[in-house]
Amino acid sequence: MKHHGTERRKHARLPVMKNIAKPVELLLGESSTPVPAILLDLSGGGMGILTFVPFKPGTVICAKIDLPGLKTNVIEGKVMWDIARENTFRLGISFVKIEKEDFDKVEKAAEDFVKCENKIALEEKNICHPRCHYHAICDKKIKV
Repeated sequence: MKHHGTERRKHARLPVMKNIAKPVELLLGESSTPVPAILLDLSGGGMGILTFVPFKPGTVICAKIDLPGLKTNVIEGKVMWDIARENTFRLGISFVKIEKEDFDKVEKAAEDFVKCENKIALEEKNICHPRCHYHAICDKKIKV
């Protein structure tokens, strides 16, 4: 995957912190056998995952997100790219079908994460608040 200096993302992205690296089960088409994966990052437009099974770009998957304070219904996505490293595969998945309520929850959490990072960088006071949509999965030292 080449990157030529311009950010192509349309949605703010939130990382899933390492101490809560969250398993997610992927379903392929009509298969009822889930494929285990680890959720790495998430936005309203897609997610990054790590898996031990290769997926070809274009593969359609279904998944549910189940993070503290951020649970979704089944989301349909398409594998856009993959990077193989030894026995693991990093996948970029673009959401094809996501309910508006789920999209809004993910977008708000990602936007609040970005706002928080900006406030930290600017050394603002009173950064954290419990109304933050990222609050339930936040592990920052400033969390109240």
